[in-house]
Amino acid sequence: MRNSCDPRIVLKLGIALGLLEGCGYEPVYATERPEVRLSVEAAPYGAPNLEAVAATVSGVRRSLSTAGVLRPGDGYPRVMVEVVRVDERAAGMAALEDAEGVERPTARAASLGVVGRAWIEEVERGPRLRDTGDVRRTATYAVGSTTLAEEPRYEAALRSAGHALGQALGRRILGEPETTLEPL
Repeated sequence: MRNSCDPRIVLKLGIALGLLEGCGYEPVYATERPEVRLSVEAAPYGAPNLEAVAATVSGVRRSLSTAGVLRPGDGYPRVMVEVVRVDERAAGMAALEDAEGVERPTARAASLGVVGRAWIEEVERGPRLRDTGDVRRTATYAVGSTTLAEEPRYEAALRSAGHALGQALGRRILGEPETTLEPL
């Protein structure tokens, strides 16, 4: 038994492969990946939360390390990471009675957002290259009835949002397109 192919199908397949190979497709937002290895350093920051800064820097380091462009230590060129702000808002509400029997809205969950930016510095006080612009990542956590019960969940959400922010900043520095479904 002999295999036979319709010559028209073979011709169409050949033309399609030829067109795909030479179409010149390039991602719109991607740029060339840095050719040098980069160190990472925290820029002076306005956000009063050191844990958010540490988590964001860690996320950038992880992203650069995965791509093979992380240089240990400090020096130039380097990625400067700035945490602009940390904000929080209620994500889930419930109407609970207070001591006087009046129903009041109470947060049951909170959304914690960390906003930051990154850029490459080739020399001290040099121009900002590949500035990412402001990027925001969020994490949601359950709100407890007491501050003591809420603190560990808040810190875990802060680390999670900061680390996700750092990875997103690292991808942008590398010129990799990335999408997000972050709430406003």
